[in-house]
Amino acid sequence: MSERRQKAISNLFDSIDVNEDDQITIMDLKTKFADQLKPTKRRSSQNIDDALRHFLNKFNTPGQHDGIIDRAEFFGSCSMLSATIKEDIYFEHVLRSLFDFRL
Repeated sequence: MSERRQKAISNLFDSIDVNEDDQITIMDLKTKFADQLKPTKRRSSQNIDDALRHFLNKFNTPGQHDGIIDRAEFFGSCSMLSATIKEDIYFEHVLRSLFDFRL
């Protein structure tokens, strides 16, 4: 993987890891995307938590669905994605789109 992609992944991880503990949790996502994740009449707080937990589990090591993504898990998932995308600029666009939580 190119250095540009590694830097994009690292920057994205750091921007989501709000409390800087080298892990991404539901609380990090809720803090980072607070304005976009407010409960509404159609979307309860519990539904938001369930959706975020499901999202986080997509990045977890298989069989380890703890709702916490460490840097290695994040890089592993993004590396698999990177292998399917030819251009660096498009890869960066996909990463940004993936973490756009406007519901």
